[in-house]
Amino acid sequence: MSGYLSATANIAEILTAVIAVWFWIRTVYKAKKEQQELCKYLAAEYPKKRNKDDGGDRSLLHLVAALKMTEDEIIQAAFHSNDIEIRLTHSAETGRADIITFSLRRDY
Repeated sequence: MSGYLSATANIAEILTAVIAVWFWIRTVYKAKKEQQELCKYLAAEYPKKRNKDDGGDRSLLHLVAALKMTEDEIIQAAFHSNDIEIRLTHSAETGRADIITFSLRRDY
C-alpha cells in the first residue's frame, strides 16, 4: 500500500509541474500574440489618416472596440512593447490627463 501511495504522489507531482509549465507557456504566448495584434493594427491604422492632424494615434476605447481586447490586455501589450508609444491627452478645461492614446513608434 505504501508503494502505491508513493507512486501516486510522484505521478501527481510530475503532472503538477507539467500543467504549471503548460499554463506558463500559454500565458506568455497569449501575451505575445496580443502585443503583435496591437502592433499590426496600429501599423495598419497609421496610413488611414482620418483628418490632417491624425498621426495614427488611437484611443484606448477605440482599440477595445476594434481589437475586442480588454483595456488591461491592451495596456499590458503596449507597456511590454518597444514599438508602441503611449501618450496622455490633457483636457483643455481641467488640465488633467483624460485620454490615453497609442501609436506605433516612428522614431527609429
